[in-house]
Amino acid sequence: SPYLAEVTGLNDVELVRLLNGASGMVTPSWVEGYSLPPVEAICHGVPVIASDIDAHRELIAGCAQLLDPSDGIAWKDAILDVAWRPEKRDALKLKTKDFVPRSWTTFVADCVHYGT
Repeated sequence: SPYLAEVTGLNDVELVRLLNGASGMVTPSWVEGYSLPPVEAICHGVPVIASDIDAHRELIAGCAQLLDPSDGIAWKDAILDVAWRPEKRDALKLKTKDFVPRSWTTFVADCVHYGT
């Protein structure tokens, strides 16, 4: 599809170029650790649709649209909204402005704290 791209192995320059031209990003997943891709997208002001799982609730809740990973209809509708309804895309993009990413230091400290 000319409207949807799955990419891997990008260097930093290629990633920034891709994010700057993106209308949105989807992250359908059942399990994640830190889930860096949606964090990077939100930091670049890209609207994100992601699975409603623990990692995403902890990292990007309030700044992305979170969906049940098993609800294919909801995913289809959300993707079409971002692609074809500018008011929906703009509302989701506006949510990215409030995002403050956690530092790696904080993330590691939290992991150590919860692991003890």
